[in-house]
Amino acid sequence: HDSFLVDQQSFLLALGEADPYPKERLRRLSQARVPLTDNTAAVSLTAEGGGPRAMQLARLLFLAEADLADDGASPSSPAGEERARRAVGAAAALVWKQRRDSRLEAAGAGFAKGSPTDAPSRHRG
Repeated sequence: HDSFLVDQQSFLLALGEADPYPKERLRRLSQARVPLTDNTAAVSLTAEGGGPRAMQLARLLFLAEADLADDGASPSSPAGEERARRAVGAAAALVWKQRRDSRLEAAGAGFAKGSPTDAPSRHRG
């Protein structure tokens, strides 16, 4: 499985776009025992989901207070864990698609620059 890193801010934006969460829950990131406020922190993602930080962020943003364990660092109830896993998967898929599309655009731009129109014409006039 391919994995990649994104900064926390990009992950939170993708998470909110893929599966909107209550914005007031962002406060939970700063209220955790070890605050999760470093927007440059690396978040590991795969095409199917994410690493521990991605899951912790999702738990803090999507789960009810009663379902949180250890500031979201530990798995919650099965239903809560499934909710967080779905949200992370949706965000990872969105980021994955954005990266793929940007690579295709870059490849297309490179092809256009080195396209056959740059080659001498063999057209007989």
